[in-house]
Amino acid sequence: MRKKTILLVEDDESIRGLIRYHLHREGYQVFWAGLAVKALKPVNKAPPNLILLDLMFPDLDGLSLCKVLRSQSETREIPIVMLTAKDAKSDMIVGLKVGADDYIVKPFSPR
Repeated sequence: MRKKTILLVEDDESIRGLIRYHLHREGYQVFWAGLAVKALKPVNKAPPNLILLDLMFPDLDGLSLCKVLRSQSETREIPIVMLTAKDAKSDMIVGLKVGADDYIVKPFSPR
C-alpha cells in the first residue's frame, strides 16, 4: 500500500522540520517547498493527498497559490489546510473563501 503524501508549503525551516518530523512519524510521506511558486511543480507532477499551506511568502502569497490550485483541474479536489500566523477572523474567512478546507493558526501543537 502506498503511503499517503502531503505537500508542505512552508518557508520557515524550523517549522517545516517540526511538521515533517511529526508527519513522518505518523507514516506520511512528506514533500515540501520553501517558496509558493516552487510548490506548483511537485503538485502538478505527482498530486499529493493533502496540501499544508502557509500564507506568507516572499514570492507569492498563499492565498494566490490556493486560488491557482483551485482553478486547475488536476489540483482542484486536493484538500488544502492553511497553516499560518495570521490569526484574525477576517483572515480565516478569506482563506476559506478562496478555497481552503481548513485553517490552523500558528503556534500550534504537533498533536
